[in-house]
Amino acid sequence: MKLLKELGAKSGFAVVVIPPVQYHGEVVSSTIIRREVAAGDVSHAGRLLGRPFALTGEVVPGTGTGRKFYVSTLNLAAEQELIPARGVYITRTVFEGETCSHRSVTNIGVRPTFNGLSLSVETHLLDFQPETTPKRIEVRFWERLREEKKFSGPEELRAQIASDIARANQFFSRLRRSRSLRNASVSASRS
Repeated sequence: MKLLKELGAKSGFAVVVIPPVQYHGEVVSSTIIRREVAAGDVSHAGRLLGRPFALTGEVVPGTGTGRKFYVSTLNLAAEQELIPARGVYITRTVFEGETCSHRSVTNIGVRPTFNGLSLSVETHLLDFQPETTPKRIEVRFWERLREEKKFSGPEELRAQIASDIARANQFFSRLRRSRSLRNASVSASRS
């Protein structure tokens, strides 16, 4: 700041120092947001961003494992370098060219139950199955459900996937009720 002010005085430009943005007393910075995303705390990162953290990219072919479990996924080749920590997340997915988002659950990991090696971002849509696979998607991260885990086998994994989906549906139901109550409260106060 001192150097900029000195240069401004010599070169005739003004330097205006803007105080840091704060959210509930916490300074908002890209460093903190990156740290929270990398740790998997996408809820906190989203509050600091003022919107959900999102990954975008092309949909690429997967291994076909999800289809075997009757849980088809869209596999994202993320364009961003910053990827949330390995685990399962409640997300909303937007197809390229569309404005509406679809409820989803996203797994980030290496599929340890099947001895996977490469990191993948796999999104399962909860309320919609497209007729054709979209070319590009945006995945918006709302909350982390759990860390990545190696299961004893396919049946244990299938049960956990069902539990993850149920928890995501409960989250979206609570969110919908909360928004309905808030909207009803706003409407009542305007009357």
